[in-house]
Amino acid sequence: MIGNLKQLQHLDIRFCEDLQEIVSENRADEVIPYFVFPQLTVLILQGLPKLRCLYPGMHTSEWPALENFAVCRCDKLKIFAADLSQNKENNQLDIPAQQPLLPLEKILPNLKDLSLNGKDVKMILQADFPQHLFGSLKQLEIAEDNSACFPIWNVLERFHNLEMLSLFQFSFHEEVFSEEGSLEKHAGKLAMIKTLELRWHYHLKQLCKQDSKLGPIFQYLEILKAYHCQSLLILLPSSSVSFQNLTAVVAFGCKKLLHMVTSSTAKTLVRLVAIEIYGCRAMTEVVINDKDGVEKEEIVSALPITPSNCHLCKICG
Repeated sequence: MIGNLKQLQHLDIRFCEDLQEIVSENRADEVIPYFVFPQLTVLILQGLPKLRCLYPGMHTSEWPALENFAVCRCDKLKIFAADLSQNKENNQLDIPAQQPLLPLEKILPNLKDLSLNGKDVKMILQADFPQHLFGSLKQLEIAEDNSACFPIWNVLERFHNLEMLSLFQFSFHEEVFSEEGSLEKHAGKLAMIKTLELRWHYHLKQLCKQDSKLGPIFQYLEILKAYHCQSLLILLPSSSVSFQNLTAVVAFGCKKLLHMVTSSTAKTLVRLVAIEIYGCRAMTEVVINDKDGVEKEEIVSALPITPSNCHLCKICG
């Protein structure tokens, strides 16, 4: 059967609770199977609690065209080798009985979109891979990490060409970006993030501390989205560097969100063209004045926004 899937381009398997393997074992095989998916560009596996492997026996596989790889809530699936730092090729004498799903070092150069849980991303961060392997990756989603302090700085350095970062259901105590000398340590090496999405972060109160010096993180940001961040108090804090490239801001279901932006930061939003706020019932005002002698009405009127692209539906939400 696998030989008939040479034209397969998109494999998306979700919520099949009893699925244990993708390719069933043929006990008549006398040689180690070799699976090649020459045209497969998208592989998505989600909600497969019993899935353990691609194939239950020893095998080798090739995924030369894979660009989009996503795994979510497949708790028994071994995605990568336990020791990625070895970074060596499989051969018939050195293939573990319980094989990982993919040969990571072979698929990385072509990947453009990657979605994994926090544990697997941290395995990649700890591995000894050449930096050039991550050059094609533009979008990264990290889901469900319970650690109090996730190595977000290492992510931005390792995936150095990243343009979109999505963080889903983390256990951040108060903020996504904490200084602690990290910015200086990673200066000049960080990805220029253009889109940042935050989803279901129950304890998150802010992106970073007020008046932090994390401007280099935000200076290229064009789109900021926050969904169901129940403890979030303000979306755009005061920063030493402006959000000058920000074009769109979205907040949805952030029940404790009081303000979108401080007045000092609002003055830097020279490219902002869209604001969408839904279901944020605690919001009392979009802009909060944080500087004496500054007229809030003057700042709001200076924002390049019209009623057609400003949706403030927090009352009916």
